[in-house]
Amino acid sequence: MRFVRLCLLYAVALAAACLFAPAKAAPPPGTDWVMTFSDNFDAPALDPAIWSVSSSADGRRPNGDPAEVVVSDNALHLICRHHMHGKDEWTSAGLWTRDFRQAFGYFEARLRYAKATGLTNLFRLITDQPISSGGFEIAVDEGRYPRLVSIQLHRPGARGLYVYRAKAGTDLSNDYHLYGLSWLPNSRGTTTLTWYVDGTPIQSAACPDCTRPVRLWLGTRVITGSGPFAPPSSGVSMDVDYVRVYQVRTTAMHHQQ
Repeated sequence: MRFVRLCLLYAVALAAACLFAPAKAAPPPGTDWVMTFSDNFDAPALDPAIWSVSSSADGRRPNGDPAEVVVSDNALHLICRHHMHGKDEWTSAGLWTRDFRQAFGYFEARLRYAKATGLTNLFRLITDQPISSGGFEIAVDEGRYPRLVSIQLHRPGARGLYVYRAKAGTDLSNDYHLYGLSWLPNSRGTTTLTWYVDGTPIQSAACPDCTRPVRLWLGTRVITGSGPFAPPSSGVSMDVDYVRVYQVRTTAMHHQQ
């Protein structure tokens, strides 16, 4: 807990200094990357060959409604609104990659937060195996309106939860921003995770357990403790401009052989 508090204090100061500067859509320099996955959401509808819409927007509660996953205006819109859905008084939206899986690389989404308190905007990497069976989850971002960026790593063991939070100097629901993760093996025999916002690295962590392929997960989640969820009757949405994944070229060529 002390480590998380120190990270929070550091992040607030860092955000005012250098986060959320203009950034181009590209993985970190210095590595020979090749793109392995891309969806610009510029088709008339969501591509069912690429994505599966979930009945659970956050992977836990069955409040996901497929009708709240909309592709229009060259973007993916994951909508939340007050509407009875089962036992819940609100609906939300979530989806994951149907077939695509990858271990290591650079993972990036350009998205805009939903303009509502009480809601988490999710971009996750999740193994097919549960954490109890050696799997893990990496939150590239679990952000909250208007300015909170929250990165997380869930893995097996008593010390398996890693959390780091930063506050932006701008309202993240006003425009699109880049949220990325570099995940590569290191010289110590483990892997290094480095999180980016708008091309700026904000935190790194080692993960000896992070070696299995992951799928991509996008979604929204209504949560307690972060203000009331009171969207307009038309709802609010987390909007995704694109999702892209890269792999180190030598690794990608090895996987294709």
